Amino acid sequence: MLEIDPKLLGITVVVFLVMIYLLNVILYKPILSFVDSRNESIANEEKELSKYGNDTKKYEEECAAILASARDEVSKLKAAAIQSANELSKSKVDAERARLEADYKEFEAGLKTEQEALKVALSDNLPIIKTEIKSVLSKL
Repeated sequence: MLEIDPKLLGITVVVFLVMIYLLNVILYKPILSFVDSRNESIANEEKELSKYGNDTKKYEEECAAILASARDEVSKLKAAAIQSANELSKSKVDAERARLEADYKEFEAGLKTEQEALKVALSDNLPIIKTEIKSVLSKL
């Protein structure tokens, strides 16, 4: 059957313990220190990112405020420009209306003078017109 040799078992246990110690010193501790330093650097970078994230939020709020004030100013300028354009067009329309009314009154006055002139001409030529009408009627 199987025999267990205590000397060989002792050497195997010693070699096993030495291997664990050597692996711990040579392999596991450097890997663990690297992982710890990496985790620490990640944590530091996350802190910096959160700091910059807060700064970014602050700048975004400032930009939003600047844009809102610019929009208000543009709407005020637009309203003022529309109002001045309306006033200018109203003044032009009023001026043109006044000019047209003056032209109309002048035209009416000219028509009245022509009417009076025609009345005078008709009254001057009335005896001639009467005789001609009588001659035309008599021929019929």
